[in-house]
Amino acid sequence: KRGVEAEADGAYEGMFKRKTLQAPEKKLYEDMTDEERLALVMELEEDKTTEMDDGTVRRIIINLEKKYAKNQELRIKHVEQPEKFMESEIELHVEVGKCLAVATQPQLYPVLVQAGGVKLIVSLLHHNNTDIVLGVVDLLHELTDNDLINEAVEEGMQLVVSLVKNQIMSVLVQVLEALDEKVEDEAKGLHNILGIAENLVEADPDLAEQAFKQGLLAWILGRLKIRSFDANKLYCSELLAILLQSSLSNRAQLGNIEGIDTMLQALALYKRRNPQLTEEQEMVHNLFDSLCLSLLCPENRDIFLKGEGVELMILMLREKKMSRPPALKVLNFALQGDEGINCCAKFIDVYGLRSLFPCFMKTPGKKVKRGGFSELEWVEHVSSIISHLLRNSSGSQLQRLMNKFVEDDHLKVDRS
Repeated sequence: KRGVEAEADGAYEGMFKRKTLQAPEKKLYEDMTDEERLALVMELEEDKTTEMDDGTVRRIIINLEKKYAKNQELRIKHVEQPEKFMESEIELHVEVGKCLAVATQPQLYPVLVQAGGVKLIVSLLHHNNTDIVLGVVDLLHELTDNDLINEAVEEGMQLVVSLVKNQIMSVLVQVLEALDEKVEDEAKGLHNILGIAENLVEADPDLAEQAFKQGLLAWILGRLKIRSFDANKLYCSELLAILLQSSLSNRAQLGNIEGIDTMLQALALYKRRNPQLTEEQEMVHNLFDSLCLSLLCPENRDIFLKGEGVELMILMLREKKMSRPPALKVLNFALQGDEGINCCAKFIDVYGLRSLFPCFMKTPGKKVKRGGFSELEWVEHVSSIISHLLRNSSGSQLQRLMNKFVEDDHLKVDRS
């Protein structure tokens, strides 16, 4: 029984190791008798051996609903006496853990939906006890796992549809705003919430627009403004790229929530220095990819221009850091087509040709590969930028561009 006892202790210990639960509540746990603890151990052991079927799922939801109702009643009745409702809090936490058994049987998801389980689980995300909320987040992360959804697609999509009906994206954003990342478990919970959002969008790409409408995209952009790097900032950059890749509407509206400026500010940290970690380098590439996706929308080109995006990319070309290759890619996107005329004019006016043509004359080799580019991609982006400039320039600006091919005894013509 030692393994089961350790599991029971772990379920309890997580509820008392942070400031969310105070001394009187902790004392209640520590004062439990051996018989009470053994009863819990036997209950957990019985749950493990119970075969899952429709009836089992319904019983789990009924018990969860009863424990939740009891806990809420005691919380209201004893607002100033947490020791009076703490036992019900522990029981509720255990019941949430029992729901994890359903996550191993995706074919039973329709039963979970029909029994009102999804509505109940989402409502638990509003609980005042952070530990309960984090337990529910873990549960949803397991339930929405894409391997399980793909194992039983029709049943899995019933779960996804029910979560959407219960405004899951909006509720998750509220939880994100309430969590304190300085607390290790809450930082992990935040990471799992991002995982839930990713799972839902992967199951149904149309939900990417719900992420915008219900505030998730705005929250991600706010999180990216934090200068320090960590795993959650990396995940935010990944999810940002996914949400933009999955929705043209999200790209078009990104500028309305200062998305272009936020990405430029985040990337500006790397204009004169390289990322220190491989994961940090991955985050930088995600931000560059997201910026390129956003520039596919003409309305974002003006915001990019006003935000001095052209100047920042030129500076990155000049500094020759890891950001140099992806900066070329961004310029390729910004200068193309009729919508790129103003960016082309700005590029020439701020002496971008001085930084571009060294890239044209020499491919950096190994440095390009470290920047995530092949030599062929480097040449493609440089050549495309020159092509955009030739197409979109006129007058003195076009003359300045042509002069580059004439100087040094037509050296650049020989290179081409």
